[in-house]
Amino acid sequence: MILRWIVLCLMVTSAAACVVDIGPPRNLRGISIVSDINRADTIDARPIAPILIQISDSTGSLNETVTVTIEGIPTGALDGSLGMYPLDEFGNPTTGLSLRNDGQASFRVMFGRRAGQTAVVVSVPELSLADTLWFTVRPGAPVRVTPLPVDAAVLVGGSYQQSATVLDRVANERELSSPLTFSALDPAAAVSAGGQVTGLAYGRARIKVAYEAMTATAMVSVVPTGRLATVLLPSALGELTTVAVLGTDGSGLRRYPTPQNASAAVWSADATRIYYVGAPRTGIQTLRIYSLTLADGASTPLIPDTVSALSGVNLATPAVSLDGAWIYFTTLREFFSDPPSGDIWRVHPDGTGLTRPVIGGAGSPVRTSPSPSPDGTRLAYVEGGSETANYVKILDLQSGSTVTIPVPGAAEIRWSPTGDRIAIKNGTGVLYVMNVDGSQLTQLSPPTSYFIGLDWSRDGHWIVANLGGVPTILEPTTTGLRLPLSIPGVGDSWSPQ
Repeated sequence: MILRWIVLCLMVTSAAACVVDIGPPRNLRGISIVSDINRADTIDARPIAPILIQISDSTGSLNETVTVTIEGIPTGALDGSLGMYPLDEFGNPTTGLSLRNDGQASFRVMFGRRAGQTAVVVSVPELSLADTLWFTVRPGAPVRVTPLPVDAAVLVGGSYQQSATVLDRVANERELSSPLTFSALDPAAAVSAGGQVTGLAYGRARIKVAYEAMTATAMVSVVPTGRLATVLLPSALGELTTVAVLGTDGSGLRRYPTPQNASAAVWSADATRIYYVGAPRTGIQTLRIYSLTLADGASTPLIPDTVSALSGVNLATPAVSLDGAWIYFTTLREFFSDPPSGDIWRVHPDGTGLTRPVIGGAGSPVRTSPSPSPDGTRLAYVEGGSETANYVKILDLQSGSTVTIPVPGAAEIRWSPTGDRIAIKNGTGVLYVMNVDGSQLTQLSPPTSYFIGLDWSRDGHWIVANLGGVPTILEPTTTGLRLPLSIPGVGDSWSPQ
C-alpha cells in the first residue's frame, strides 16, 4: 500500500494556492494486485486474461529469492467440483508461481462447480505473507427441475405445498427468473396455480412441475386416515434406529429414542404403548421384546431376564391379541448352527401368565410370525424354514387341532380384524391375501426384497406392508391399488385406535 500525504493550501482571499508535498511514498511489504479480472463468473469458466500480482519486501521491491505458492480454497482434484483452481500462463494446474526480476508474477484461474463464495490464497513463506482473493462462482444455465417433495402422501381433503428447485448441470440451485407452473395428471389429486396439492380420492397421482421448457413429475399417494408405528432406519452413518409414530400422510411424526437397536414395532390394543424387538447396542446381541409407553417414552422389558425359561433366549415377532389380553411371540436360535426351538409363547402385557401354546424342541421345524384370530380362539403362524415350501398353520387353542395351508414361501402373516382373511408376505416380498380356509389366495404385489412389516387397518379395509423397504398401503382386493409412503421405516404397524 502506498501512502502519500499532500497538503493543498487554498488562499481564497488572495486567489492564490500552494501545494506542499511532505515527502516521497513509503513502500510497505506485501502482496498487491497489478492487474485483476472479473472475479464473478459461471461454473467451469476459464478467463483468458491473467491476474498479475506484485510481491514486495520491506524495501518496496524484492531483493531476495522467495517461493510463491497458490492454492484454491477449498482444495480438491482438478475436476471442477470444488473451489477455485489456479492455472499457469498456459492453462495447466499449478501450485507455485515464477517471479520475474521485478517481483511480479501472473496466473490464471478456473472457476469450480460449487456455486457461491470461494477463494484463492497466495503465500510467500519467506516473508510471512499471505493474501486471499475472493471469487463468486455463479450457477450455470438451467438444465433440470427437481420436485420438492419428489413423493408425498396426503389424506382425502388434505393438502400440502408442492415446489421445485431449478438446477444447473452440476446440481447448483438457480434463482427463478419466471414462476413454476403445476398441473395434476391423474384424478386422485388436484393442484392450484400456486402449487397447493389437494387429495380428492384414494389413489396415486402425478403432479407435473414445469419451468420454462423443462418439466418434472412428482408423485403423491392419497391415503386413508390412520396412525402408524414404525422403526425409522438411520439416514446417515452414526445415527441410530428410532421407534416412531406418525400419521399415514406423514404428519404428527414423533420419535422415541430407544436404548436398544430396534427392528420391529406393534401397537398395544389400547394404542398407549408400542412393543418392539430390540438388541443391546453393545455386548451380547440377545433379542428381547420391550414395552414402550407413549406418554413418557419409557421402555421396559416385557419379560424380565429373571424368568428362567426365557433367560438369554432371543425373542421375536410379537403380535397382540385384539382384546389386548395376550402378546404372542416366538423364540429364535442363538446361533445359525443351533437347532431352532420351534416354540411359540404368549404372555399378558404385565408380564404374567407366561405359557407356551406351541411346543417345539429338538428337531422341530422353524415357527414364526404368530397371529391370533380376532376372537382369540385360534392362532395362525408360519411353519418351515424355506423360501418356497413354508406352510401357514392354524391352531385351535382349545382343542389343539391344527389346519395346514400351503403358501409359497410364507414368512410373515397377519389375521384380519374382521376375522375372515389372512394377509401373507413371503420371503421374496410378495404380498398375498387369502380366506381363513386357504381359498382365494390373491397376489397383491410383485416380488421385491423382503423387509419386515405387515398389519391391517382396524376396519380391515386396508393393509400396510413393507415392500422392498417402502411402507405401502394396499387395498386387499384385486384392484391393484398400492399407495407407497415416503417413510424410511420397517416393522410397520397400524394403530387400532
